[in-house]
Amino acid sequence: MFKESINSFETFLKTHDRVVMYGVLSRHDIKVPDIKLIVGYVGNGSLNINIDYPASIFSPLREVEIDGVVTSLEGLKSILEYRAFMRDPHKTTSILLRWSDSIEKCFVIDDYVSLRKYEDLALKICEVLNCKVCEIYFTHDEYVIDVNPVPELSNKDLIEKYVRLVKKIIKK
Repeated sequence: MFKESINSFETFLKTHDRVVMYGVLSRHDIKVPDIKLIVGYVGNGSLNINIDYPASIFSPLREVEIDGVVTSLEGLKSILEYRAFMRDPHKTTSILLRWSDSIEKCFVIDDYVSLRKYEDLALKICEVLNCKVCEIYFTHDEYVIDVNPVPELSNKDLIEKYVRLVKKIIKK
């Protein structure tokens, strides 16, 4: 599968788990949010989490696809209880981070960066993660919230840039 992919196996290893990705990026002086890991929350126990709301709760593993913004401790508790109900609670892990009031999505395809103000930072992230195509989510103060190495390209211009990259790689 990875021989047929634009991005390398190394890219998927570094971005598959958000905790790993945050560690890799922070070692290269790229700003990532402070996070709290919540492991295996079950039942009516009290949550003792000191974080400003609104916040976002992510699954470390991207394919779980239960990501969203929580605006209250009750909302967080509800999400965690749902996860505990759906699978073994001892294997449940969540990431909680303070949600910024503005998030910007930036597409990177080879050396093209959709938001010029993040160009240098986006290209550095791609170099660190060995990523040729991705979407990067930034806060207004240049914190990296997420890097998706399998972006959905719906814009005609982005699709054309992607096709040019594929043709360039095939020629090599």
